[in-house]
Amino acid sequence: MSKPTVLLLGVTGQLGNLIAEKLRSDKSISLRVCARDDKKLSRLRSEFEQAVKLDLDDPRTFGSALEGVDRVFLLTGYTFAMVTQSKTFVDAARKAKVQHLVHLGVFTPEFDCTDPHFAWHQMIEAYIKQSGIPWTFLHPNVFMQNLTGLFSLVKDGKVRWWCGDKPCGWIALEDVAEAAAKILSEGEKVHGSKEYWFSTECLTLTEIAAL
Repeated sequence: MSKPTVLLLGVTGQLGNLIAEKLRSDKSISLRVCARDDKKLSRLRSEFEQAVKLDLDDPRTFGSALEGVDRVFLLTGYTFAMVTQSKTFVDAARKAKVQHLVHLGVFTPEFDCTDPHFAWHQMIEAYIKQSGIPWTFLHPNVFMQNLTGLFSLVKDGKVRWWCGDKPCGWIALEDVAEAAAKILSEGEKVHGSKEYWFSTECLTLTEIAAL
């Protein structure tokens, strides 16, 4: 019996790279990574057994990237382009007979959501549900790495945060990656039609500043 092939998007970013490291040693699946940049793709081909070109803005790259794929981890950027990218990619995944689509969304309220980025994720997930592809949705809250990473909330000894005095949930990228890898490894029979919400600690601005 052949092993299921997992196509992992976003491997050149923080979360995707963490998931790839978890799945690299998983003998129960065949891992396929992708990139749109030729230089990054060349590096991936030296590190992974399967690395293919995939550009979410170019549907012509979808067919070959999805050929023989059983499970997909779908991760997009944070612009309105994500709506078209996800719609066209889901269509291609359906044609390729993908058996499980794991989507990285956000920690959103079910109704009365007015933030554009959150609303785009909700629209994408509604489209995935009607596609007929077995799905799993991941809903992480604010990444802890935001405190120290490229878009650090800590500058000049001060914490800048837009939630005021309201507590907000936080989750480490490593925790999301560990869960995502397990879901992709176990597949749709275990995790199909399930939504997982990630929020480990709920802290106010004052508590964050103290830490």
